[in-house]
Amino acid sequence: MAEEDKLSFDGTQEFRNAPLPSSGIEVLRQVEDMNGSKDGPWKKKSIFFTLPYWKHLLLRYNLDVMHIEKNVCDNIFGTLIGQDGKSKDTYKSRLDLVEMGIRSILHPKTHPDTNIQYLPQASYQMSLEEKNNFLKILKEMRTPDEYSSNISRCVQLKQRKLIGLKSYDCHLLMQEFLPIAIRCSLPEKVCSVLIDLSNFFKDLCSKVLQESVFDLLEYRAASTLCEMEKNFPPSFFTIMVHLVIHLANEARLAGPVIYRWMYPVERFLLTLKTYVRNRASPEGSIAEGYLANECLTFASRYLVGTKTSFNQSTRNEEDQNVANDEEVSIFANVGRPLGRKKNKGFSSNKRKRVSRITLDNQTLVQAHRYVLFNFDRVAPFLKKHEQFIKRRNRSPRLSPYEIQKLQSETFHDWFHDYVSQLEQQGNANITDELRLLARGPMDTTRRYTGYIVNGFRFHTKARERWLKTQNSGVVVTSKMMSYASSGMHTIEGD
Repeated sequence: MAEEDKLSFDGTQEFRNAPLPSSGIEVLRQVEDMNGSKDGPWKKKSIFFTLPYWKHLLLRYNLDVMHIEKNVCDNIFGTLIGQDGKSKDTYKSRLDLVEMGIRSILHPKTHPDTNIQYLPQASYQMSLEEKNNFLKILKEMRTPDEYSSNISRCVQLKQRKLIGLKSYDCHLLMQEFLPIAIRCSLPEKVCSVLIDLSNFFKDLCSKVLQESVFDLLEYRAASTLCEMEKNFPPSFFTIMVHLVIHLANEARLAGPVIYRWMYPVERFLLTLKTYVRNRASPEGSIAEGYLANECLTFASRYLVGTKTSFNQSTRNEEDQNVANDEEVSIFANVGRPLGRKKNKGFSSNKRKRVSRITLDNQTLVQAHRYVLFNFDRVAPFLKKHEQFIKRRNRSPRLSPYEIQKLQSETFHDWFHDYVSQLEQQGNANITDELRLLARGPMDTTRRYTGYIVNGFRFHTKARERWLKTQNSGVVVTSKMMSYASSGMHTIEGD
């Protein structure tokens, strides 16, 4: 336990329980008893205590997780790479260790030959090669489309520093990218505590928080900060780092942090700033711009057939050309290929993203077979074909494995002949859909480098060659029957 660890701290053992937070009534009593004295934690009486209900609130002030996470992220990255102006490991911080009498191994030393003082290497410091690997991972990291901004623009490999990080960049770095980048650059004891801190923020920012996890989050926050105190200098623990220990309790009182942090407020403030046309009177410009936007929003609700902010298509919107039948047809257009303009055919400047290819016979059979075996309206014909195989092979009787194998090899040809025969007889049950299914796919098709379906964008590796995002490498989990060339076993694989 941290309270019994004498070596990592100054030797004082702490066995007291954590102090209980003061209620609003206790705080009000303390500020009223100040009598002009500034001794103690309070400097003045807050004006909010004039409200009759303020002293009864359990949560009187909300800690913004967005800014706390950004400041913690800046402290960590600045200290790890030793960035000037952002690193908390300085000469003065080493003198703090001397004054506190802890970690003598990190105290400033004097070189015996040159009589020059130097700072010993700490466990959280990286060598030049480790810094290069650490920053190179962040520089070359690719994320899905619309997942994050281009973080690689903030990574300066030559200067070995990070600049221009926004709040959401720090959010992703803290929760997703930091555990990946530090694995090959820092010792295990430093990696483990930083990964624990990353997982704490990830669990805290979840959309759903169970009541049973708050005690665990509070314990994890306290233990993680204690472990960080063993590795990082005292100057690392600013007030923002200290506030981490209170976030779990605030989530218990006020609910998930996604409804309380500053991201939507900051976005709306940016929108208001765009209304400024006269910098001499920014308030008036914002008021006029906001009023004009409200009027346009109200009027656009009564405009039919006009593109407005409510009906304009998004970047990853797909075509909605779905059949009007009660059941969706298998030939309905689902999604939208990239490389052509919507409902306007091919564009000359994008034609290079589309190519025509000719499928070989094996690929045609596999595609035809996959569609037939996974379409519900073909299921009755599969049963008829199975009966047809059994009638033709009564002696000797076939095993279930042999029947399935024959059906897999011959069903597409049998289905084509069977539908053609019923069509010649004038059977009314043969629809255009079944007729097209029996005919099979065309041997010439278009190959696109990207496709949008269900609001998601998918690319080929060739399309992403010069992009900073990655929407390729998609794995689809499916089941299929595999028939071995030897043996009598059917293998169902994922």
